[in-house]
Amino acid sequence: MQPIPLSWVFHLCLSADRFTVYSPKKLRQAWNKLGYVDHAEDLASRFLQCFPKQRLSAQAALHHQYFSNLPSRVWELPDMSSMFTVAGVKLQNESEDSKTNSHSKH
Repeated sequence: MQPIPLSWVFHLCLSADRFTVYSPKKLRQAWNKLGYVDHAEDLASRFLQCFPKQRLSAQAALHHQYFSNLPSRVWELPDMSSMFTVAGVKLQNESEDSKTNSHSKH
């Protein structure tokens, strides 16, 4: 019989019934400001996956609906250019209780 690595010894001692199973909760329950910006909660939840292979890649994130309202000029910027040089793109103050998307077209 092959020796068992020490890290597996502890795993073998734990039975599945020793762990409480919790149902998933919406992220806005922990951080309600995610509900203020369209699609923010969905984007954040896709990044915050336990298993790395289930996480949204940066490239796929660029196609997420969260970014759909950005002016088309943003996508034409050269690498390392600030998106804040594009007219209409600005940060929204967190103190504002606006429930509108911070980068929506007006």
